[in-house]
Amino acid sequence: MGVVVDSNVLMDVMAGNARAVAKVRDAEGEFGPPYLSCIVIFETLVGVLFRGSVSKTRALEALLARYAVLPLDAADARRAAEIRVELLRAGRPASSLDTLIAGQALAGGHVLITRDRGLLDAARAIGLRAETY
Repeated sequence: MGVVVDSNVLMDVMAGNARAVAKVRDAEGEFGPPYLSCIVIFETLVGVLFRGSVSKTRALEALLARYAVLPLDAADARRAAEIRVELLRAGRPASSLDTLIAGQALAGGHVLITRDRGLLDAARAIGLRAETY
């Protein structure tokens, strides 16, 4: 078991948000080095590259180097598809990217740290342990 850090948490850490930094540090003490989904890397890079800030891009790349990366595999994709169908049938739509992140965390038996209320709600519905700050 490990911990997966969501995009909004990663951006908060990069911005120096004390609560986010403390939450990730505490999770690291409990579960070991945190993971980043390759989907989280995609989401955060899109945001930073779109803004065109060279300094923020460099800062993000330095931060990314401190995390282990979870590549998306077939088991993760299948679990994410099952989650998406379950949520749609329950009338709880979630974004495809969030569903992929949740699928990776659930398939790997990981805890997810996120500030995304929709993702927290979805996590409760599917039995994924998710924490916030």
